[in-house]
Amino acid sequence: MKIRSLAFVVSSAAALAGAAGVRDIYINVDFCDEVRWNWNRTGRGYTAETVTNLLRRCRESGATGINLRSAPLGIVFHPSKRAWHIDEALEKGVHSPSVVARLTESNAFGRIAQKTIDSFSATMKTLPDAVAEFAAVAKHEGLKFNIWVDIHDEMFGKFTTEHPECLVRTPDGRTFPALRDYGNEMAVQDKLAELEEYFKYRPDGFYFCPSCHTRHMKIDEPDGAFGTLPAAKFTDFLRRAKDSFRPHGFTLTVGTACGGVLNFCSPHFSTHVKYRIEHDWKRWIDEKIVDALVVADYERLHEFDGIWTSKGIRKDGSGRLPIDYCLREFPTYAKGRVKLYYFSTWLTGPTMENTLRRGTYDVLAYGLDGMFIHEAMMIEGLPGGFEAVARMRARFDDANR
Repeated sequence: MKIRSLAFVVSSAAALAGAAGVRDIYINVDFCDEVRWNWNRTGRGYTAETVTNLLRRCRESGATGINLRSAPLGIVFHPSKRAWHIDEALEKGVHSPSVVARLTESNAFGRIAQKTIDSFSATMKTLPDAVAEFAAVAKHEGLKFNIWVDIHDEMFGKFTTEHPECLVRTPDGRTFPALRDYGNEMAVQDKLAELEEYFKYRPDGFYFCPSCHTRHMKIDEPDGAFGTLPAAKFTDFLRRAKDSFRPHGFTLTVGTACGGVLNFCSPHFSTHVKYRIEHDWKRWIDEKIVDALVVADYERLHEFDGIWTSKGIRKDGSGRLPIDYCLREFPTYAKGRVKLYYFSTWLTGPTMENTLRRGTYDVLAYGLDGMFIHEAMMIEGLPGGFEAVARMRARFDDANR
């Protein structure tokens, strides 16, 4: 892995008028993965003790906050009038024609295997309100606490199952599986009401994530069949969400895509774009709709794949990577008005240390405010995971001296 010198990194950061002070390290806690991983190790549901042990290690490693995935695949682990727990989802959500008709045996359906069902059900008994527990422990540990909301990832969601008329669709009425249409007023109102259920937990803020597991499904419609959601409509949803947060002091962090467009490709990371959402992130900054952006969220900045090709970014023999084409404009435009975070990409055992080291240098080189590490399960499950986070904290702190 080629990394520029630290002197270059620090001078570049200063030139871009980037982050000052302590850089943030947020660890993504995908509660679905946490529950399954804990079940595989212990055969028991997740408990308050498990939460405490995880967040203590996050704090000791130098993390400044966590993002808790509150409704993975649309399934919740807290009392809710607007969403389903696992038993309800199994009874109704899994059998939704709009989902099951497109599930492939080798991929998405395997995510609701028997072990997953057992672990989810057990956790509802051992930890009936996971959001409340994480919120309390995070506060005790001195960690920032964000509710991670999958605004596009509701494979087994109550609303997306019961209201197919509010899903993204083709002109002749075929639906994109479980994908909420933010150009539909009923869909927007429901999501805003769903967000209000979290206000009682008093999070520091909300993180709107662009993850979407239904992109892994087989979607036979031709490229472009589902059209494009114009920037104004998606911005209006974000504005209304932020307006509901303001009286409570909640921040809004949005994961945004490079090139001003979020492409829904099937297969994922291919060139086959079925649907697009325009991201007018400059307007979000100018109108103070967002407090922070996760730049290139769920995109791979150091690998060329179909998503980059679909945005006109291709290998050209120059040795440049996607990061060289698209990341610099964020700090150049933002000029410190919002926080800018780097997405760590997916961590794996053999490359975890190098991935975090490379990300650390990218954060410093581009003057960003920190990193969202994906995810807790990998950090605690891989040897030396928390130690790698601690070394990242040390590098950030050294650069500020």
